[in-house]
Amino acid sequence: MVEAAGAELIVRNVDHDQELAAEYGDRVPVVVVDGEEFSAWEVDNEELAAELA
Repeated sequence: MVEAAGAELIVRNVDHDQELAAEYGDRVPVVVVDGEEFSAWEVDNEELAAELA
């Protein structure tokens, strides 16, 4: 899905980054699209595909 949309997937571990841990806390996994939080805890594949289109 990510590659088909021409997007780049970057995986970050919030446990290894104090800044990310402070921002997202226990709301992981978090999906961020173009710098904006898209979803937390659960990701709806259809909604994500529509966002990336």
